[in-house]
Amino acid sequence: MKKILSLDGGGIRGIIAGTFLTYIEKKLQELSGDENTRIADYFDFVAGTSTGGILAAMLLAPDENGRPKFTAEETLNLYLQKGYNIFNGSRRSVIARLGVVAQIRNATQYRPDYLEDLLKKYFGDMKVEELIKPCIIPAYDIRHQRAVFFRSREKKQRQYYLRDAVRSTSAGPTYFPPKAMKNLNPLEDEKENGLHEYINVDGGVFANNPLMCAYAECRKPETFPDRGGQPLSVSEMIVLSIGTGSQRLPFSNVQRSSRWGLVNWARNVPTLMMNGALDTTTYQFTSVFKAGGEENMENFIRLDVPEEIQKAQRYSSDMDDASSRNVQRLRDAGELALERAIEEQDLDGFIEKVFNN
Repeated sequence: MKKILSLDGGGIRGIIAGTFLTYIEKKLQELSGDENTRIADYFDFVAGTSTGGILAAMLLAPDENGRPKFTAEETLNLYLQKGYNIFNGSRRSVIARLGVVAQIRNATQYRPDYLEDLLKKYFGDMKVEELIKPCIIPAYDIRHQRAVFFRSREKKQRQYYLRDAVRSTSAGPTYFPPKAMKNLNPLEDEKENGLHEYINVDGGVFANNPLMCAYAECRKPETFPDRGGQPLSVSEMIVLSIGTGSQRLPFSNVQRSSRWGLVNWARNVPTLMMNGALDTTTYQFTSVFKAGGEENMENFIRLDVPEEIQKAQRYSSDMDDASSRNVQRLRDAGELALERAIEEQDLDGFIEKVFNN
């Protein structure tokens, strides 16, 4: 069995995914009897988009001894301790964002400097190919109008700095500016045609839930060389998909959406795009998984925040609200969602299945 972990995008709501991941890692430590056990020890493939891409990179980045550099709790602490500076503390001044000329030059709300410095500190010059386990991180290249998939099991003529891949997948339109980057080892014809130079935005514009990307990648024989060229079937997969509490979140002033102006649409379109496909992707994957036999569904679990908990906790629908008040609400929502998953979805039993397979 191959264990697959898929992590949604969602900005500061990565707190919710981090809460689930921290619990899962601690349970694996209890089962193994080893406090040094990490999620990367028990999952064979990880997919992550946007904030999920940051989480995936941290879970799989190696230290100098080839062991996971970060704990799951440290991924959570990234948002709890650094979230304000990534978002609120990096907000461009109102004056810089007002006026037609200013908006033409740069309509993004946040400066990327703090985030880029943080990624450089965490990952240095590490390449995507150095990640401990197979991984896929989606982004979208607006220069060539194509999806870009950063794979850790890549051909040698495609090499990227991990920090660039993570910055690319988290470049949410209107939030952060696109990321200009290069393939470090392109083929000559790619270099001549400029195909090795990308200008990337958030992978959430087409795969905010990267579950189907993970499935497609895991079906490729080359993803798991230990299988001797045989493709992985659904009956050989154990799949954990983690959301960020974004489904069915309310939009402001939606009753008057027929009269929204440019500013309102610009504010809401990124969230509409990134949230719109979440349920669709889960539905598609569930249909594919069931096609291999109803019993396969015992090997799939989707963790997220139930709607009633969303309403009760009233955390912001904005992916960038890292105020102390909203961070606390996200923490509370994550803890309540975790309790619900343990009670109603038998999360502990699923973790044992991951451990034993």
